[in-house]
Amino acid sequence: MRHCIFLVDVGRTGEGLSACEQAVALRPLSPPPTHHLARAWFAAGEIERAIQLVDRNVERYPAQPTARLIQLETRLYSDRWREADRLLSDDPIIALLGPVAVAVLKTTLHALNSGTGADADHAIAQATAAVQAGLLDPRERVLIAARLGRTEQALSWLTQMPAGSLVGKFILFHPGISALRRDPRFMQIAAREGLITYWRETNKWPDFCSDPTLPYDCRSTANALVPGVDAPNEESGSGSNKAT
Repeated sequence: MRHCIFLVDVGRTGEGLSACEQAVALRPLSPPPTHHLARAWFAAGEIERAIQLVDRNVERYPAQPTARLIQLETRLYSDRWREADRLLSDDPIIALLGPVAVAVLKTTLHALNSGTGADADHAIAQATAAVQAGLLDPRERVLIAARLGRTEQALSWLTQMPAGSLVGKFILFHPGISALRRDPRFMQIAAREGLITYWRETNKWPDFCSDPTLPYDCRSTANALVPGVDAPNEESGSGSNKAT
């Protein structure tokens, strides 16, 4: 299961799916492997499969907080706003997140539905106040800003977070910040977190680098940020985003 978690955390979700599926096959009745598989499917864009699995997990393990949080997450960041709003009214979710965080997320849903800049500003201001009060995870504020189309603000907050605080937290490769990964400044954050060193030394690049529509080249951007020798088996000067 650790291999499954690690691969998703370094952006290699495609490979991580196989590891997560193997972990579930070995421990089919254990909640943690199925939680991680649901997250991996979600990160890979397999939204329906993730939702079906996590809904089944909630039915099987109603006392498991992780299952309920993933259930909410898959709705919040996949345009299933009515379902998300319904889940935010459930007592277990309110108990897990706290009433302030729930109110912030409900305001965010309202802003997404209305599509107005004023409502987006209100949601972000409410999220900021909650973060400052210690009642909302700062990573959630990043996701909210990104979801509302405030890429600059989301990137700024992501950059301000302490070094080493992002890897292993399912934020850098979260579907909700896909727009941030399309900005070359995302690679500065990846460099700070040590990911570029890992990608280059292993020549195993994250899945998003294989996207032909990505407006920058992962390897050349990485080389500019972290100068060094390419991995021995990498084609010198290829400049290709193709992940291996």
